[in-house]
Amino acid sequence: MARQNGFTAGVMLDGDGQHNPNELPSLISPILEGEADLVIGSRHLGNGHDIPSYRRAGQKILDIVTNAGAHQNVSDTQSGFRALSKKAMDNLDFESKGFNIESDMIVHFSQKGLKVKEAPIGVHYDVPHQHKKNPLSHGLAIMGRVVKHVSQSRPLMIFGVPGFLLFLSGLILGAASFLEITLFHWTWLFQTVVAVLLFIIGLVLCVAALVLNSIADLLSRVGGKGGQKENALTNRSDVK
Repeated sequence: MARQNGFTAGVMLDGDGQHNPNELPSLISPILEGEADLVIGSRHLGNGHDIPSYRRAGQKILDIVTNAGAHQNVSDTQSGFRALSKKAMDNLDFESKGFNIESDMIVHFSQKGLKVKEAPIGVHYDVPHQHKKNPLSHGLAIMGRVVKHVSQSRPLMIFGVPGFLLFLSGLILGAASFLEITLFHWTWLFQTVVAVLLFIIGLVLCVAALVLNSIADLLSRVGGKGGQKENALTNRSDVK
């Protein structure tokens, strides 16, 4: 309906009363001035001290994972109070399940090249209709979804970095075991076994990261060529 009526901006906010509609102008302003396509109301830039500590800890983890997948630096990726430009509304063509909409939207818009910005907001948790889902299962569900995005877009970070660290740890531990056996005639079987396991697991992860990165790069190139062909066909059709 927003697209059909040519609206300049659209606003999302949670329906449980946590957000203050009087703060709408600060969210819409960057949209109207052409500075952003998605403006996220950040609780951490506002009265973040009012957020319960267990929520802050979980949100911080989800922020790190979401930002890694979206190549962004958003302080409150899970905020449901956000404004969208007409361009953003035109790109609401992704699929999201459960409570992953906030993270999925940031990742999707970032991949589309849309501009993301934040504005400070307040939040109230003493509302009558609070979140019914368990915070732990809620957070794990979102994290699983975001990790899937990140592993597809940045396999070198998800698999390559841990693999290299394990490989290096195994190498150092193995060298230490070799020196202890050679110089002091100490035999540490457990240490040697752990070193070998770390070395092998790290090596496998590094190889997997390189293979997955090559596949992801190939798919992105194929997808880019497919999009160019589709645009060319559309332009030809418009000319006709």
